[in-house]
This record gives sequence, C-alpha cells and structure tokens, in this order.
Amino acid sequence: MNLRHGRKCILMLLLAASAPASAADSGAMNPPRPRPQNSAASEYTAHSADGFDQSRYGIKSSLHLFTLGGMGITARIGAERVATTEPGYFPAELYDLTIGLGLRDENNIA
Repeated sequence: MNLRHGRKCILMLLLAASAPASAADSGAMNPPRPRPQNSAASEYTAHSADGFDQSRYGIKSSLHLFTLGGMGITARIGAERVATTEPGYFPAELYDLTIGLGLRDENNIA
C-alpha cells in the first residue's frame, strides 16, 4: 500500500468514527424543531455615501391566520421609514407600508 492510499484509509476511518451510528441516533440527539407560526422583527440601517446620509427604520411581522386543507394562510405586515439628510430634490422622509397574504404547505409557497 502506498502512502496516498494509506492517507485515504486513515481519513475514512476517522470520518466513520465521528459519524453517528445510525440515522435514528442522529435524530434522537437533535429532534427537529417546528417552524414558528408567528414572527416579528425590527431593523435599523444607516448608509453614508459622499454627503448622502440615509437612516432606515422598519418593523415586520408575519401572523398565522388559519389553516385551510393543510395549507397555512398568513398575513404579512411591514412598515418602514427612510430619512435622508440630502437637501434639494430628494425627499427628506419616505414611508413604505406593506401588506401581504401568503399561502404555504409542505411543497409550495405563494
């Protein structure tokens, strides 16, 4: 056996020793967590480029409304405010409101 094949054998033995004994054992160590039905987030971003400063504040949420035939129906709501320090033609404040309806099952997202 040459050195190259010996290294491969050692590597394969190390990988086999570090792997779980079976798929059932690996599932027992880390059971899958269910996906949360509702979520909420807030965010803040600041950009600065050659005298054009921008601050962005926002909130987003996703709310589970009901289940219809195995498909989850959710509402998505978001609001965002963009403030700039640029004088002139660009607006000093911009607002964005987003409202959406989502459908999701095991295989599809709409």
